[in-house]
Amino acid sequence: MNRFALILVLLSAAIATAEPTAVENSSEPSGGLITATLTEIWRVGGDDDEVFFGNITAVKSDAAGVVHLLDSQLAEVHRISPDGEHLGTICQEGDGPGEVRRPNDMFILADGTVGVMQQFPGRVVLLHPDGTPAGEAVFTTGEDDKGQFTVMIRGLAQPNGMAVAGIKMSFGAGGVSNQEYFLSQADATGLQTKNLLLKKHTINYSAFVLDEHAMDFVWSRMALGAHGEVIFAPERDQMQFEVYAADGSHLLSFGRPFAAGPRTADQKAQARKIVEAVGANYPVPPQKITIAPSEAAVSGLFVTTDGRIWVQPGYREQGLPAGSWTSFDVYDDQGKFTHLVHIPGEFDETGDAIYILPDGRLVVVVGALDAFMNQQAVGGEDDQDEDDQDEEVAPLEVICYQMSL
Repeated sequence: MNRFALILVLLSAAIATAEPTAVENSSEPSGGLITATLTEIWRVGGDDDEVFFGNITAVKSDAAGVVHLLDSQLAEVHRISPDGEHLGTICQEGDGPGEVRRPNDMFILADGTVGVMQQFPGRVVLLHPDGTPAGEAVFTTGEDDKGQFTVMIRGLAQPNGMAVAGIKMSFGAGGVSNQEYFLSQADATGLQTKNLLLKKHTINYSAFVLDEHAMDFVWSRMALGAHGEVIFAPERDQMQFEVYAADGSHLLSFGRPFAAGPRTADQKAQARKIVEAVGANYPVPPQKITIAPSEAAVSGLFVTTDGRIWVQPGYREQGLPAGSWTSFDVYDDQGKFTHLVHIPGEFDETGDAIYILPDGRLVVVVGALDAFMNQQAVGGEDDQDEDDQDEEVAPLEVICYQMSL
């Protein structure tokens, strides 16, 4: 090998193993506090609308600004135009082409193809914008997957592929289930190209303990960057984030100091109900449920086309101004903590879900937690207060706002 070729080899190796840029911020944003201004654009659902939702678990928009609402209970995707016209639904429940059962998430490819993620058996069902089938993708590591089952939970569209998060599980003797929680990049067929994060967890069904901390993963704290990157917070109790490019290279690590306070009694009770809801998906009920002592650092993660990264803390921000119901930490595309943005409104920070779309619109799903609990059928009559037994779950309402700072 000549000297020039050797230099190229060494340089390529150095690039491949280069450490990501690390950015550590102070606990206070450099640009201070901002209260956003929201202007309502449209709303659908609720008591006075013909459109009915079961349980909205994902909100995405395509290049034309059409908002897609995934109803995991009814196994359909509602399409809403930028000005609020209901354009109909695509997808339906079933096992045939273009059909799913109990979908949990979706993503939209650059050409408008919608990928709907079926939890189990894990697969991504692809649909053209008009709802006609466009094939499917099944995640595989390319190794011998015999005897393993895959549950698909979250997905992101990437250039020439996707990022997927789920659980691979196998069953051993004595009622033991070996589980691997994974976040991986894959090509368009679902073949893994790089594993970004892996966590192993073992469940013994003969002495089944469902532990909130042990079953934690990046499900609710991963997002697609403005240039196809995968951004995620690997640890439940840290305000720390990692950024990987579409080619799998580790670009950036950033965060800020964070210390969680103890949960209140109400927060503990609600957390227990949510874990019970998750437990409803297991083959046997848990004998014991263990709750983490504090709320998670991050409950939501979104990215806008200008590269800003919006982080919704999992804990209640203290000192919110009157009329605000939640807040976001905002980082620029270099990982610098620039602003704390208060969101005005009279919504329920715990019971209502909030999404920020790439173009900066903000969507609120009113009654999201109740809808989730209702779908999971958490708590029978013996576990409910008498007043709760007669109380019906209010129909979901989805409201879209233009947000300005």
